[in-house]
Amino acid sequence: MVSGALVVLGASLLWVVAILGLDQVINEQGMTNVGKVPLSPVLWAIGTSSWTMYILARLARIGPMLDAPQGLRIQTSLAVGITTLMALVFSDDTTAAMSNVWVWGTVGVVALMLTAGLIASAWRSTKRLVGMDD
Repeated sequence: MVSGALVVLGASLLWVVAILGLDQVINEQGMTNVGKVPLSPVLWAIGTSSWTMYILARLARIGPMLDAPQGLRIQTSLAVGITTLMALVFSDDTTAAMSNVWVWGTVGVVALMLTAGLIASAWRSTKRLVGMDD
């Protein structure tokens, strides 16, 4: 379970660095708008949506308790992306808004993974203690 949490932390770090890099390149190249639409919030919304899909796929690997149907994963990812877009549009500080999304999202997922691992371990120990078979 700890190794899964470390994988999620590492992937989250790489994801945010990649999006920060793309955002920096977009700003340096002067491609800040596509028509009248600002490109940076759209990039972050797509990035957080894809990150959420990855996180939900990782959670599904942990166990059936955390597995969600594909449709629900897609809806959740889109909701996170739209929420991120709204946070960036209504906020002046992109860095603060995105660090909140990433930090709280990652903390929540790691806590969920560790809790699920602890519950599964306790259940296996209890079954072994009382002599139950699968």
